[in-house]
Amino acid sequence: MKGTDGPDWTTVCVLMKVTASYKQEAQIAFAHCERMQWVGGRWMVAPGAPPAPAPATWPGTQLAHEAGWRTWSTDATTDPDHIEGDH
Repeated sequence: MKGTDGPDWTTVCVLMKVTASYKQEAQIAFAHCERMQWVGGRWMVAPGAPPAPAPATWPGTQLAHEAGWRTWSTDATTDPDHIEGDH
């Protein structure tokens, strides 16, 4: 999260590495931010001016860490396809 203003508004940013293959492989790093608001029990993109861009760098690098990016990790037990006993 880049910023918040109360319990029902926040600016959320995602930093990702995109890999594409067609005859050869290429990669780019991409950062994207959106204003989000809590509406009807879920987060939705909020109206208004778009937020300032977030610093883009390669995910997982020291530079990304210094810019405030954190690595997203998923606990397998929260995955809807998780079957008890899976490891």
